[in-house]
Amino acid sequence: MGKVVVMNHVTLDGVMQGPGRPDEDTRGGFSDGGWAVPYADQATVQKMGERMGPDHAFLFGRRTYGQLLASWNAQGGPFKEALNNTPK
Repeated sequence: MGKVVVMNHVTLDGVMQGPGRPDEDTRGGFSDGGWAVPYADQATVQKMGERMGPDHAFLFGRRTYGQLLASWNAQGGPFKEALNNTPK
């Protein structure tokens, strides 16, 4: 039996919506998307990359997967190959 590992970006006041881009998720009038980008660093990217190796699978919602795949396929980067080649 495998484990489910959750990776979340959460603000101190509990916001879990739209960390990546300002237009990522504006449902409910949310206008503070993109808040996590300025805080990303090489250590964060490395740790996330370790969790995206070939011995892992992804469990995404439809909206999250579609947005991640479109974004990384357009820009390239460390997660493009993982999103395209890892079991979903």
